[in-house]
Amino acid sequence: MIRMSNLSEDELLEKEEDWWSLEDESNFSWVTEGVEIFKNLSRLNQNEIVYKETLAYLLLIQGEDLKLRQHSYERAITRFKQVTRIDTENARAFYRLGFLYFYQEKWTKSIESFQSALHCRPRQTRNQLQKEQKLKAHYYIIKGTQFIVNETLGRVEQIPSEDLELFGEMKSLLKELKESGRTEEKPYQMIVNGIEFSDISEREYEELSDLFENKNIIIFNQRTMNDATLAINGNEDTIPTLQIPLLEYLMRHPEGVRREDIIQRMYRHSRDPQAALRRSISRLRERVERINPILNCIETIDGGYRWNSPHPYRMFKHQRDVSTDLLLD
Repeated sequence: MIRMSNLSEDELLEKEEDWWSLEDESNFSWVTEGVEIFKNLSRLNQNEIVYKETLAYLLLIQGEDLKLRQHSYERAITRFKQVTRIDTENARAFYRLGFLYFYQEKWTKSIESFQSALHCRPRQTRNQLQKEQKLKAHYYIIKGTQFIVNETLGRVEQIPSEDLELFGEMKSLLKELKESGRTEEKPYQMIVNGIEFSDISEREYEELSDLFENKNIIIFNQRTMNDATLAINGNEDTIPTLQIPLLEYLMRHPEGVRREDIIQRMYRHSRDPQAALRRSISRLRERVERINPILNCIETIDGGYRWNSPHPYRMFKHQRDVSTDLLLD
């Protein structure tokens, strides 16, 4: 078998034409072959920007596949970093890196990646951030900074008081932060009815998520990426990992979501995206019915779906948990 590295540019372009005729982003082998073709085309003709942009696009798909299907985050990071070296204005790649580093609690790298994503000016629309993604990037920059501040404060508080006197400004800053409440520990996020957002303490989380004390309230509790439950009045069922982001997306948008929006976020690499979405919705409905057979929370509307709960609901997860963003955004 002839290695692609031994082919000329013209021979590779012939292979490229055949390869494009089989286009299937959901086929990892198709993507891998394309990477090899355009890696070698870029090597042979470094001035052709189309080769580099296509290679970056395929590496981005590889990274997303590694992230979504294989949960191989280190390998996904490697792919996204390759993209940023090839295409320094690829906002999507920097954005993905921001979440992966945040998930690993590498706050500085996460902040830098999100900032790079916001400063990029991609030539192609597919590499640009949407408005919601830009807001999220700003949010996680602030959250990452907050974690750095709190961790630094924890170390400073171990310094003897007499040593702090050596730099009076430090004591003044500590007092200011404590008075502003910025050091108060509120590690959990709670969303009520999809629209009311608040940070809560460990004690508040335990009280407000208790299945037996909070009657007639649907509770969606994301403890970790692999441990999420939906419950009402003590009846509880687990939510499979790949259905967690779909359920959260529906519950966070009680006004309804379009099928195309869900497909672009979750199923764009599927061979039959519409069928994949219908299967997921059907399975999710089955899970909801297990906790209460009379609940019909996932309503089909014109062009999409809507979370239509007859009861108020609360969603919980840890502030450091970006698992749904890794799987969804």
